Amino acid sequence: MRPPQCAGLVQKPEGLRLAQLASDVPQYQAIVEIGTHTGLSTCWMAEGSERGRGAHITAVDPWAPPRPGTQDDPFGLVDGDGVYRQFAKNLADEHHWGTVTPLRARSIEAAGLWVQPVGLVFIDAIHEYDAVRRDYLAWEPHVPVGGWIAFHDYTEDPAHEYYGVAAAVNGVVVPSGNWGTPEVTEYLWTARRVA
Repeated sequence: MRPPQCAGLVQKPEGLRLAQLASDVPQYQAIVEIGTHTGLSTCWMAEGSERGRGAHITAVDPWAPPRPGTQDDPFGLVDGDGVYRQFAKNLADEHHWGTVTPLRARSIEAAGLWVQPVGLVFIDAIHEYDAVRRDYLAWEPHVPVGGWIAFHDYTEDPAHEYYGVAAAVNGVVVPSGNWGTPEVTEYLWTARRVA
């Protein structure tokens, strides 16, 4: 599989795992990405889907201005419109526009309108506990048994800026009993729905 040739915040092993999961999603189910930033992870999933069963991807992101004091703007793109322009360029350069629909919205709003079953939901938006918990609770009902959930920037280091992801996963997702044995690839946590 050819790695995407664009900058982003996903490591190659994480991208390969996302591509693998995306390749297995049936065409009648959706792939939903919550928080896409410049679209490197989107391109990985599009590559997998196109080589697999052809599921369509919806990339949900408000493309809001970067929050001060965070790692939200590592490429110096200044504002949400600049980040979206880079996302659009990356998808065009990688020839994935036919597989991806961007939805400039907040996760909870999009989930409230969603009707299609989701074979893979990838949550990589705001990394604070409450935000991750809200995203999970909003999208979990759309994932059927056999579908996958993925969380990026999972680290069990309580001193890490993104510890809220692991706190929500370990405190809400795992205790639900809905997910099988998780796999962690670098900082990507994934599990298949079993109940």
